[in-house]
Formats: sequence, C-alpha cells, structure tokens
Amino acid sequence: MLMDSTVTQVSLSAIEHYESSRLTGGQAEHECWLRYKAKYYAVGYLAENYFRGFVNLKELKYEAAVLKVLAAVGAIASKCKLPYRYKLSLAVPLPYGEWKDSEKFKKQLGMALSDFNYRGNKLEVELIKFLCVPEGGGHALMRAETLREEFNSKKVLSIMMGYRDISVVKFHRGATQGNTSKLGMSKMLEFVKEKTSGQDENRLLATVHRAGRRITPSKFKGIALSTNEADRQCEIECLASAVKQAREDYWLLVSQWLKMSLENDASEIILGGGTADYLRQELTKFFSKNYRDSELFWGGNLERDVEILFSLNGEEEGMAMRLTDVYGVLRFLQKQITKTTLPVLLV
Repeated sequence: MLMDSTVTQVSLSAIEHYESSRLTGGQAEHECWLRYKAKYYAVGYLAENYFRGFVNLKELKYEAAVLKVLAAVGAIASKCKLPYRYKLSLAVPLPYGEWKDSEKFKKQLGMALSDFNYRGNKLEVELIKFLCVPEGGGHALMRAETLREEFNSKKVLSIMMGYRDISVVKFHRGATQGNTSKLGMSKMLEFVKEKTSGQDENRLLATVHRAGRRITPSKFKGIALSTNEADRQCEIECLASAVKQAREDYWLLVSQWLKMSLENDASEIILGGGTADYLRQELTKFFSKNYRDSELFWGGNLERDVEILFSLNGEEEGMAMRLTDVYGVLRFLQKQITKTTLPVLLV
C-alpha cells in the first residue's frame, strides 16, 4: 500500500461536504481523513487532490509522520477489516538529522494511536514494538546481515537522496554518525520555478523525473499552461531550457556537498532514494572518479527484490530505488517479531 505524503488540517464542515458528495467508494488509502485531538485532517491523495493541501518542507518530518501513521493504520484497519482494538509493530526511517528525536516521536505516536478516529470509526491501537532507524539504515542492516562480523570492520557510508533531504550515515565499528542537508529534489524544482511561470512542484516532479537527462521540449508539452499556440510553444521551450539549467546547477550543489561530507577511505558506499535514481549517471561518474577504492551498491543490491515483491513494471520511474531502504527495514523488523504481532506497518 502506497500513500501520498500530503497532510492538511480541514474543517468538520469540509469533511461532511466531502462525505455527502461521494457517489462510490474508493481505496481506503486514497480517502484518508481522521480526527485527532478534536481536529480534523486529510492525508495523502485526498489532502492533495481534493482539499488542495501541500507538503510543508519546513516542518520536522516526524511531526507530520504522526498523522501519516494514523492515516495508514486506519486505512489498513479498513482494508483488512480489523477490530477497533489491535496490536501493532511499526518501523519508521527518519532523516539522520531527526533520528535523535525518535524517542519523542515514539511517545507521541503511542499516545496518538491509543485514541483516534479514522473516517468516523474509533480506533485504539497498542504499539507493542517500535523500530526507528536513520534513513539509509535499512540498506546498512541488510549489508550487516550479509557480511555478519565483517561489517563492523568495514567503514560503510549509506547515502539517501530523497525529495526533501540528502543524508549520509557512516557505520564503522558499531558506531553511527551522520549528516543531513535540505538538498533533496525539491531544491532543483525551486530552481525551475524561479525560471518559469505558473508551475508548482507537483506538476513538475513527475515530468522532470521522467525526462531524465534527455531534456527536450517535447517532454514538457503536458505541463505547459499557455492556450495560445505561439505562447505555448515558447513556454515549452522555456521549460526545457529551465530544467536543463536547473539540473546542472543542482548537480553542482549536490556534488560539492558530497565531496565535503564523504570520507575517502570508505570500504562501501550505498546509494538509495528516488533522487539518486534521477542522478544515476552523474553519481556513477562521480564515484568512479573520486572514490575508486570504495565498492558502490545501488539500493543495497535490493532493487530487483523490490521490483518482484511489489510487481513494479517500470511505469513508476525510480520507485524501486525509493523503496529499497524501507524494504530492508521491513525485513529486519519481520525477523524480530512473532506472527501474533502482525500487522506490520512501515512508514
């Protein structure tokens, strides 16, 4: 089950209007609204497309994650017809810069799960096991499983490149250190918006990612806003030019940050995240030139496993690379729990 990341507060009257206007039911994960602490929230597809919400990149990720977990837990309960009381084992990756807040997050989450309302249905969920790792930790856990004792003798750098952040986490001799920067894909989209008119991140993201390195005007016809044919053609060419320049400027920023953040004597470097997939060619050249003595692993060598497990057929660009890290955390959690503690939720 995949859900969009948007969370927005809404009024009770807005929820009532939405419910009264529905003719047919959809998938539970796409119709998420909930009541928590006397406030109403829409989450995911419903928040973004019906209530026109947006992702707040300035707030801490774990603060919004509480509401996202409630929505996902409610959707699972609805899809699986669970009783209003059940037990939950939960795994959550956070950016390294927020990982230190994991205990605070766990406490808030436990309280929230114990008493909330999903689409008019009261739920009381008991959080019996909680695993929180820094983003990139899933890849590292799988490498540790493969290498066993040898893992602690190696210096392993796990890099996660997402929409909001880029994180580097170092695993060496049992210690974990890291660094996070707000240099995710959203930074490149900001560059594009500065050079164009009327575009927003949601419109740009899928088209920019799909275009990849082969940036031609024809790939941006679908997001052009002009209705006049001459203006429209000019806008399409402007979009292509803006994306090309933004990609160059963005990669320059990312490569400089990586040089500053990475250590030259790493035994292994693991790359993950949708932005890493987008910059795959640049990153391959970068590491082959600057870190020749480090063995490079894309998605912790889990891409094929994820493609098979989630039946990915190439329609979702970069989806496997977005899921490999959380898949690694899920596998680790599953080995720690018994069958009686299911369902397992990974956020």
